[in-house]
Amino acid sequence: MSPLTKAFVVLVTLLSILLVTLVVPFVAGVSDLQQELTIEQQKSRSAEVTASNLSDRLVAAESAQAGLQQSLNETISDLESRNAEVAAERNDLRARLAAAQTGQQEMQATLAALSENDRTKTQLLDTYAGKLEEAQQSLVEQSRRNAELTDRTNELSNERTQLTRSVQRLKERSTELSEQLAAASSALASAGVEVPEAAASGLAAAPVPAGERIFGQVTGIEDATGGRVLVQMNIGASDGVRNGQRFVAFRGDDQLVGTLEVRSVDDTVSVASVVSQQQPLRPSDSIVSADGIF
Repeated sequence: MSPLTKAFVVLVTLLSILLVTLVVPFVAGVSDLQQELTIEQQKSRSAEVTASNLSDRLVAAESAQAGLQQSLNETISDLESRNAEVAAERNDLRARLAAAQTGQQEMQATLAALSENDRTKTQLLDTYAGKLEEAQQSLVEQSRRNAELTDRTNELSNERTQLTRSVQRLKERSTELSEQLAAASSALASAGVEVPEAAASGLAAAPVPAGERIFGQVTGIEDATGGRVLVQMNIGASDGVRNGQRFVAFRGDDQLVGTLEVRSVDDTVSVASVVSQQQPLRPSDSIVSADGIF
């Protein structure tokens, strides 16, 4: 091979290498351009879709705005109608107020035209009305007092019934004691022991009827000198109490407490000493006269 051919082959080889070096970047650049073009086309299509959506939203917004405008116009129209009705009602109320003021003025004029005699009659009617109200109040108060008195009367009646029962039991007990005393007197007489007449007949005396007995209550108890016990009672001379008179004290229906003997008497209260007691006396214990019993 000639040197010229070798040189040509070398030159062709170099040119081939240079061409490959130039073509490879070109082909790579063309591929990148194609990819960028594809991306731009995708973006363009996406932008078209977004534009279409925005256009649809704009149409919907315009439609909604039109609806809101129509609703606003209807609301404004309704408010104008209501304002007109309110104005009409206000005018009607003003007319009524004016009529009422006129009627009030006429009434005041009528009252001013009343004669002095009519005013006096009105004052008398007011006075009588006040007195009638006072009488009604007094009647109500009297009715209340009558009810209280009725209740108190019932309570006293119940207490009297209880006292009567207690006195009856005491009378029965007195009869038993009289029988025992009579038996003891007979036994003593049989034994030849002389029995005083007072002792033999003390408990056999005829008892005082229950209707004539004096009832009361113990109001106070005081220890006196010499070991004596003094008892204050809520009954006195005005109730028939007398000095030396004896009373029986009891509690409840049949609980015997003791016997008392009157030492001093005032008009409404009296003081007695304790003759005997089965248990300590207390304030509020009941008492009954024991004439013919002890």
